[in-house]
Amino acid sequence: MIHPTAASGFGSDAARYDRARPGYPDAVVDRIAALAGGPVLDLAAGTGKLTGSLVARGLEVIAAEPVPAMRRLLAETVPVRHVVAAVAERLPFAPACFSLVTVAQAFHWFDADRAWRELARVVRPGGHVAIVWNARVSDTEWRRRLWQLMDELEVSAPWRTRPVRAEPPRAWKLVDRFEQPHDDRTTTELIADRMASVSAVVVLAPAERSRVERQVRALVAGVEPPLSLRYQARLFVYQLAGNVDGDA
Repeated sequence: MIHPTAASGFGSDAARYDRARPGYPDAVVDRIAALAGGPVLDLAAGTGKLTGSLVARGLEVIAAEPVPAMRRLLAETVPVRHVVAAVAERLPFAPACFSLVTVAQAFHWFDADRAWRELARVVRPGGHVAIVWNARVSDTEWRRRLWQLMDELEVSAPWRTRPVRAEPPRAWKLVDRFEQPHDDRTTTELIADRMASVSAVVVLAPAERSRVERQVRALVAGVEPPLSLRYQARLFVYQLAGNVDGDA
């Protein structure tokens, strides 16, 4: 089941989410694509930020996304053959049908124990799960203040108030960890959209959302263009053991 905050937050304006959120650097996408030895599942695909990059590299990708508005936009804008409604904890696929499952900027929304069990079911023995994040970099004063504001807004987010299992079960082995910094060229309007696309902001009352937008614009007002937001893309790759013996 998708969390209500995610459903309402990400479903309210998928187009804004899509135009404001960063993608992933080529070095990271190439590293992920090299793992594929057959069909790939892009899980919690959102509007296709990672999906499109994988398809562009010639991979056979199925995108799974539970939020209808995001799923529709993905299907309209990314040339992927199949887009399905599914959550990580209950996947509508046969056992051992994927060589690779990717999760971009979404694993914190999952019930980790149930998700790892489902992943062990649908991934082939020896196959991989690639989890990637764009971590925010606070290397200038205005970026530090912007991300601090976001932290304050997200302090009660569901994924911050419940424990998240950091490591998967023994059936999974961490086989690669890779990081790549990258800059996302942007504008004041897109930075306002970036903040507005956060689920914790979308669910605020209109007056509160307007207050947040004014704060964001004030933070950026004196910054010399061109503007960019800096991220550290972090990739974690896990491989499924040949025989899981129910220890998923």
